[in-house]
Amino acid sequence: MWTPRTRAAYGLTFGASFVAAALNVFLGLLVAWVLVRYEFPLKRLFDALVDLPFALPTAVAGLVYSSLYVESGWLGQFSCARHSGAYSRLAVVLVLTFISLPFVVRTVEPVLEDLEVEIEEAAACSVPHAHRRFGA
Repeated sequence: MWTPRTRAAYGLTFGASFVAAALNVFLGLLVAWVLVRYEFPLKRLFDALVDLPFALPTAVAGLVYSSLYVESGWLGQFSCARHSGAYSRLAVVLVLTFISLPFVVRTVEPVLEDLEVEIEEAAACSVPHAHRRFGA
């Protein structure tokens, strides 16, 4: 249970999960904000693409990613890097981020929908006054 190989697996699992969660805090909030607050062409398609990871089993997402980014893959053949991006820590983080992004977006969307726009505008208007008051 505490062999070097097992500790390395724990480190990869928990480390990649932490980084993916941190990325999803930023990306998930950004995507949810755009979907709730703005109207743009192909919004419904973009909204549907957010749910794509729900339709894919986790293992399939990992296999698709690795087949795309190997040196002979569709995207890997254009990579300028010496090493393939398919079997690395970065790949694990990207796949975990891809798979967990819809959970963040779909959780945050109802909260943003209930948040009144007037409150956001009032908060945006009060920020410069706070800087002057505290001498920043």
